[in-house]
Parts: sequence; structure tokens; C-alpha cells
Amino acid sequence: MKTLFTLKEVGEIPQTYGVYLFLNSQKKPVYIGKSVNLKKRVQNHLQNSFDTKTIKFVSEAMVIKIIPTQNEFDAIILEARLVKTHQPLYNIELKDDKGPSYIVITDDLWPMVKIINCSSVTPDHHVIPAKAGIYTKKEEWIPDQVGDDTTIFGPYLKNNDALSLLRYIRQIIPFATHRPQKKVCLYRELGLCDPCPSEGVRRPEYLKNIQKIKALLSGRTKISRLLIRDIKKASQKTDFEKAQKLLVLQQSLTAGEHHSRELWDFDNRAFFVREQEGATKVLQQYFPGLHLSRVECFDASHHWGQYLYVGMVVFKDGLAQKDNYRLFSIKTTTNNDPKALQEALARRLKHLVDWGRPDLIIIDGGLPQLSAVGGVLRKARIPYMGLAKKEEILHIPQKNATLMPTGGLYTFVTRVRDEAHRFSITKSRQAFRKNNL
Repeated sequence: MKTLFTLKEVGEIPQTYGVYLFLNSQKKPVYIGKSVNLKKRVQNHLQNSFDTKTIKFVSEAMVIKIIPTQNEFDAIILEARLVKTHQPLYNIELKDDKGPSYIVITDDLWPMVKIINCSSVTPDHHVIPAKAGIYTKKEEWIPDQVGDDTTIFGPYLKNNDALSLLRYIRQIIPFATHRPQKKVCLYRELGLCDPCPSEGVRRPEYLKNIQKIKALLSGRTKISRLLIRDIKKASQKTDFEKAQKLLVLQQSLTAGEHHSRELWDFDNRAFFVREQEGATKVLQQYFPGLHLSRVECFDASHHWGQYLYVGMVVFKDGLAQKDNYRLFSIKTTTNNDPKALQEALARRLKHLVDWGRPDLIIIDGGLPQLSAVGGVLRKARIPYMGLAKKEEILHIPQKNATLMPTGGLYTFVTRVRDEAHRFSITKSRQAFRKNNL
């Protein structure tokens, strides 16, 4: 991949996550930045004729170097490392008097993870204020010098970069921002400070978490690889709720962009098969002898009261079977979801032989939708259930059962329901655009 571009070649820069370096005639960086879209960001710099600093570093630049990354998280980490190494002139000219942010992991018995704002941190760990008294808000830990074993990461030139990193990391790896206290903190109850230093137990586990955080912030470990490893561990332990949470976090790394195949090509089949097995165990309490192989989900969608469709998605052994998806254009009503679902199910059940017989049908909806389709499904003797949209409550009407949104069954049903919703609403919007634009 080409990584060096002249100012006339910026149109060739890829639209991807990464870091860019404006290099002068001596090939030294005069400015380093990051972006979720390298091409657009560099072009914006070249077109910005109002900002004095931008005009200066663009006029000195002879070539632009890019370093693509898999996601924004990696770009923030890499930018901070490169700025620290090269100290580019125009990165040092800060926009305000707070100074850049640094992430500090203290050398306490229970290390704290903190953010400080300062002008710089010297090699011997002296903190140089940008302006007297200006640090993070309500910071109880304001050092003039940090301990020799303290680890410092940064600088993060945008004030929210350090905070964004820690907020994301904390959802995966819990850590503490305080020393041991008389009572456990609120974040312990949220799972974000676990083990909590105030409990005084499981310190080896806590120290392992700190080492993982250091590996991430130093760039030694990639966030995507850590997530993949943790997803596998959670699925092997049948902790599907945790695995689903990690999958959502993984997806958010590249939201709105092309997903890296490296991120997604882990053992999907093994994970989803285990997830479905967990759902089967719960459902067998209500449907003895149930074996889940083929699961279908139905969702009704319309656009401004027009183009009412019901989408049918199919999952087999936990994986989506997109070749078997079906879309029903509704004829009997225009904006009545229960009636639309009733029509779609009646039409679908005419194809039990050629399409296959589902082991379970999931309806995207609550009691009104389930009441509308109950008649045809009971005649066909097919187990069915619904997921209410607002309350996210699972309903099994044949057994008068209502289940709260927790556990592996909820995780599995939600994943299938979300795919049905995506499919039906996409088709409805496509029909609207085709006929109105």
C-alpha cells in the first residue's frame, strides 16, 4: 500500500482510519494528526485558508505520510505515541491553556487510572502545569511529581481523547480511579470497578487488569484482538450475555465504516451454536423436547404509512441464512402491523414443504402482534414467542410466560430480532425511494 503522497496526490489517499504526518524537506514531521477518514481530513487541512497554524504547517510540508489503522481507538493510541516521539512544532502550539491530557497509572498498591491535564511530563516524571491550578475537574490526585513506577501515556492533544479511551476500555477491563475506601464505590455495582480496592480482595486479578490496560495504551496489544479473545472465552463459558456485550463493543469500533475481516472472522459458528444451545435449554422448560435448528423471525415495517412489508429472516444452527430470507408485500392493510404479520404468517405456512418447517418462530412485537398470529401458528403446531419492542420483554403466549430481558435466551432472540428489523426496514425504505425519488 502506498503511504507517501505529495500535496498534489492527496486525492489518492484512502478513506480509512489512521494517522497522517505532514513531513518537511528533511522528512521530519511538522504536524501529526488522526482521523476516521484520512483522505477527507488531509483535504480539509489543504483547503483551510483561515487558520494560521494550518497555513504554516501546510506551507512547510513537502510530503504526507499515512499510517492506516483498524479503528479510531488504535489511531488515538498511535497519534499519542508519534507526537511524544517526534514533538512536532505545530502540535505543541495548543489551542487553550489547559495543556494536553495524559493517562497516568499510579504505583499504588492498588494502582489508580487517572487523567491529568498539564503542559508536559518530563522524563523524570515531573508534571509541568500549563497554568497553575488547572487539572482535571475535582481531581483529588494532583501531583508535582509521580512515582518512579508510575506509567504515563500521552500526550492526547484533544481533551476528550483520553476520556474516550478510558470509557471504552473500562467497559472491557474494569479499573479503579480511587484508593481503598470504607465502602465500595458506585462503579463496583456497575461492574466498572471490579475488583474494587475497597473490598481488599482479588488483588492479583486487579493487577492483571492493570497490565492489560498498559498493553492496550502502549499499543502492544490491539483492542480488536483483545475483544476477539474475550468473546471466545465468554462463549466457551456459555456467558452469552457478556459475549453479546463485547460483540457490540467490537462493532462500535468501526461503526459506519467497512469492517475489517480480521475483526469479524473469528470462530463465529462455534460461538453462535453455543449461544443457540443456551437458548434451547431455557425454551425446553416451556417446550419439552424442543430442538432448535431452524429459527425464523418476522418483523413488519412501513415508510410513512406506505410500502408495508413483513420481513422474514432465517437462522440455522445459530447463523443467518440470507439466501432463505423472504419479503412479503402486504395486501390486506396499509399500516396495521398485527394484521400485516397475520397475513405474512398465513402465506408463509403454505410453504412448509418447499421452504422447510421452522422449529421456532419469533415475532418482533408484544401481545397484540402475538394475538394476531396465534391462531395460524397454533394450527400448524409451531412454537412461537415475541419480543416486545419498548419493554424488551419476552412473551411465550402458549405457556402464559413472561421473561425479563436477561440471560442467553434474550441475547439470542435479540440478535435474531435485530436482523429481522434491519432487513424489513431496509426493504421498505428501498421501495419508498424507488417510487418517490
